[in-house]
Amino acid sequence: MFKTFKDILTNLFEYVGENKKITDFNVGSVLRTILEAVAAVSEELWYNLQLFVSKFFLNTSSGEWLDRRLNDLGMERKAGSAAYGLITIGRDSPSPISILISAGTIFQNETGELQYTTQADTLLNIGEVSIDVQAQAVAVGSNYNLLSGTVLKQSGIAISGIEWGKIKLMGGGEDIEDDTDFKNRVPDYFDSLSRGTASAIVYAASAVKGVESVTIKENVPSKGWFTIYIDDGSGVANQTLLQSVRAVLEDYRAFTVQYIVDTAKLADFTTHLQVITKADVNDEAVKAAVQEAIIAYVNALKMGQSVYLADLIYLARGVEGAENVRILAPTNDVMLAEDQLLRTSPEEVVIE
Repeated sequence: MFKTFKDILTNLFEYVGENKKITDFNVGSVLRTILEAVAAVSEELWYNLQLFVSKFFLNTSSGEWLDRRLNDLGMERKAGSAAYGLITIGRDSPSPISILISAGTIFQNETGELQYTTQADTLLNIGEVSIDVQAQAVAVGSNYNLLSGTVLKQSGIAISGIEWGKIKLMGGGEDIEDDTDFKNRVPDYFDSLSRGTASAIVYAASAVKGVESVTIKENVPSKGWFTIYIDDGSGVANQTLLQSVRAVLEDYRAFTVQYIVDTAKLADFTTHLQVITKADVNDEAVKAAVQEAIIAYVNALKMGQSVYLADLIYLARGVEGAENVRILAPTNDVMLAEDQLLRTSPEEVVIE
């Protein structure tokens, strides 16, 4: 237990008084001044000792010390991953010439904070208006998982003839795992040590960098098999991520058991809401806020999570300035299979 300056000084008074028969502990006395100096140094030692001891316990360690503690158990902190996907690059009219979009071309959002590089040479042919190009974020982080339709602009030397860019699909961006999430994985890690169980397999896949959520189906496609579905946050998990999961599962699957690693089944979510706003508010601003809230809500769902109309109404009415809401479409709750993933975009969320 940590000892304070007051506790230490009291103990010193008691020790000296009982054993040395000295009683002059008045403020300003030579003896009290000496004992106070000793108590101050001792308190600092106790404080540093407490910090040192706390680093050895899972609940009180953090940062590098938490890494060291869990590394001893065989766990590693997820390092974060860069978002990847497709961006649409084009112009407002058919191209009069073929335009080469070289690998390494940089596109960024309006503020310039988020940048993406194209991954392969791509040609916009004569007569074409746009083309989809593979791209990857220049840094790790979930903030790079921009919504479909987000406007991009060229960075650096612009390619002549290219007028605009926008996100088509972008996912897989993951933040460096924080201490809380790292600690929360410990129980699942211990459950996984038995190997061969459904919980162990799900844990192993979830621990792969870039994987957001996992579901598993037993005896699919036939008995003696299982199929595991991977969500990278966008529904466009690439073969590199799937192969990383396959490599990990080789250490977890039971003897002779076969498996398939597949991506989540992406499903579009469309909705049409009528929003009645309060008096003396900006109707367009309120409706835009409702649209933004619904898009953020749907695009944060994990695999198998359904959308209930009651949740949409609650979400929309929670926007400041919204007085009432009526859902015109869909007319029923949107129920998903365990391997499906809902995503939406501004074009699919209509607010009137």
